[in-house]
Amino acid sequence: MGKKLQLDLDYKSEYLIIGFSYHQSNYRLSYFLNKKIHIDIKRITDFEYFNIKQNKKTSFSLYHYDDVNNYITYYLIANRNREQILINSFKQTDYFLFVKGYNNLRYKSYFPKGKNSLIKLIKEIPNLILAFEIDLSDIKNINNLISDLELHIIESNYTK
Repeated sequence: MGKKLQLDLDYKSEYLIIGFSYHQSNYRLSYFLNKKIHIDIKRITDFEYFNIKQNKKTSFSLYHYDDVNNYITYYLIANRNREQILINSFKQTDYFLFVKGYNNLRYKSYFPKGKNSLIKLIKEIPNLILAFEIDLSDIKNINNLISDLELHIIESNYTK
């Protein structure tokens, strides 16, 4: 009988997730993020996520920016749409900013005080109620969510 291989993904050292409570539109938030942290995050095809409990696939707005010079990728994703919430353990959170590669050296030169300096800049966004770092271990099935998100980005880049 052949061996069974299991792929064990752990994104905890690679990602920073910042949650937002912001009752304005997603394009307004992306505009201010672009201004404050000097990126060029743009809307791409909506992120489709399958909810096992409801046996239903739903879409969430998604913005993306790939900083190739600093090896950092930003994803801004809505936590809710008209039908459901993406991450139920953070029902009060409107948006998430996933920052991939925040541990690399170029990121540390860009934000010398680390993730706290990034969060401090984000907190200067007008009408922002709250911005906070999310512990990845607080999100159930975070590895599945991140791998689905990365596959969605690959697929959307492939179909361009």
